Amino acid sequence: MTRSPLLAALFALVPLVVLAFPLSRVLNPPPVVQKEQTKEEAMMLRADVILRAAHPFEKVTINEVTFSAGEEEKEITFNSKEPLNVFVQWPEGIAESALFIEVMADHQELKSHTLWGFGSASEALNFQWSHPE
Repeated sequence: MTRSPLLAALFALVPLVVLAFPLSRVLNPPPVVQKEQTKEEAMMLRADVILRAAHPFEKVTINEVTFSAGEEEKEITFNSKEPLNVFVQWPEGIAESALFIEVMADHQELKSHTLWGFGSASEALNFQWSHPE
């Protein structure tokens, strides 16, 4: 017996029907939904902080990131709309000293500040950076 032409055509189309859905997903993938940044996340900056001191310091803290004696560079992340809170502690017996702070934020201009004091000093630094809207 011979098969009917309709049945032969159906057998030929079955593999195409089985592959149609996976092929449609490959050729037309669902759109990727990107998470929108909150304003808080958009204001976060990553920066390299470099310290130079006239006299060796014992400890420097910048927004809860601590630099121990001898450390001169670290990476920090901070909100650019909030000040950088800096605290420096020098060893006993050192006269007035200076701490030069350079902040190199990603894709922003270099900002710097000199903090003067003896024994210890603290200051809130407000740097202004431009943000793409």
